[in-house]
Amino acid sequence: MHLLIDEKGNFLNFNALAVTLFFYFIAISTTMFISARQLPIIIIGFPVFIIFVYLLVTQTHYLLLCYVMLIPLLQHFNFVGFGIGDFFITIHMAFQFVLMIGVAYLYIKNHSGKAVVFSTLEKTFGIFFILTFFSLILPFYLPMQHTKRFLLFYTGIIEPIMFYFMLTFYLRRKHTFEPKLFWAIILSSFATLIVSYFELAPTGMSIIRIYLSRVQIGFGYHNTNLFGIHFSLLFPILFYFVVDKDFTRHRYIVITSFIILTALSILTFNRGTFVVLGLQIFLLALMVKEGRKVVFFMLAALVVIALYYNEIIFFYIFRFVGGESSGGTKGMVDASVFYRMAAWEVGLKMLFLFPFGLGAGGFQYAWEKYGVDSTFYLGTPHQLFLSIGVDYGLPVLITFIVILAIVFTSLLKLIKNPLNNTSNFYKCLLISLIGFIVYGTVTDGELSHLSGFTLPNNGYTLMLFALFAITSFNREKLHERE
Repeated sequence: MHLLIDEKGNFLNFNALAVTLFFYFIAISTTMFISARQLPIIIIGFPVFIIFVYLLVTQTHYLLLCYVMLIPLLQHFNFVGFGIGDFFITIHMAFQFVLMIGVAYLYIKNHSGKAVVFSTLEKTFGIFFILTFFSLILPFYLPMQHTKRFLLFYTGIIEPIMFYFMLTFYLRRKHTFEPKLFWAIILSSFATLIVSYFELAPTGMSIIRIYLSRVQIGFGYHNTNLFGIHFSLLFPILFYFVVDKDFTRHRYIVITSFIILTALSILTFNRGTFVVLGLQIFLLALMVKEGRKVVFFMLAALVVIALYYNEIIFFYIFRFVGGESSGGTKGMVDASVFYRMAAWEVGLKMLFLFPFGLGAGGFQYAWEKYGVDSTFYLGTPHQLFLSIGVDYGLPVLITFIVILAIVFTSLLKLIKNPLNNTSNFYKCLLISLIGFIVYGTVTDGELSHLSGFTLPNNGYTLMLFALFAITSFNREKLHERE
């Protein structure tokens, strides 16, 4: 018997389906009443919705895999949003919420009357979640926009943790889910390619125009900084499947995905992405011996491309050593570097003044009060650990570091005692984690970002928690074998 369909083919959760359809038609009616311009989107989207409901009821895990694959696309094309306060509930949020409810139903149904055993990582997630509530309660007296604080809390804390449990639920129940999840991650690069077409087409693929437009592009994310997090997490994983000798089926898809991700990372003209790319290539050559030929070929290809499109070299040189007089400093100092260092200073001060956090998005208040230039908008400290500490508090920051440490030690154990002779895979996962930490330290990394200060962007955090789920699942299998 299927999880949601009995032997006769009848839906076991027909009531849930009926309620979903009811609220969908209310949404259609409301949208048509507010703006008739949304009607074509609704008409086109209705067949898609029918497929969505069918998959939700019959094959929920396929819907979850489609979601992973389309995260960049869903984040970028939020055509319909329903306003609540000063933000919108978007398609991306609604998609995940329905998935969350569907998997929660399955989880409760399949664990009814059974004792639930949580791993050390999952218990730490519980502590992490509980401690974040202080950031919701304590900052109410501060003159901030609290609706954004709740939105960022939901998309930065609740969604990633629930996403982790959704993935682990299927990883533990379906032995074929893990390879399918890898395929979804691989194919997500094609979703970024679709977005990049819409963003780069107006530039005519001119390197100069791409550079001048870099503030407006993000390949599925709000900006290139956030895409850099996505890249640092996925680049080593794609590298593994490119060099894996045991993997031959549809290798051309993996190679294409790898090329897409690498090419887009270079076109970001982002210093942090460039540094992580160099670091991860070095670590891959050092730790994955089978991949050294690919590394040398890749470096040669990058040199040839850079020489042909020589503007790339000059723009990166300018990004690293160029600048402008800023903040009354002597000599040439890049303005973004100056403001970033000032933001780090303010962030460190906030950790001690508000040890339980300002609430998500509260750094703007801190910058206006303590920053060097209150007229210059700065919504985050642009640093992973400071962002988490300022938003959610010092105890949450410490807990997040513990989470990273647990995953790190789990990967070291898996590298030492690999499952199915896949030591290189766990090495690549470890390099992904290192790249994420380095990138977050030097560039950016808040758990959720507001695109245009209305639409949330957290796909990179979901990818991070997907790696957490994969690591945790394999560590459990190793523990069972021991």
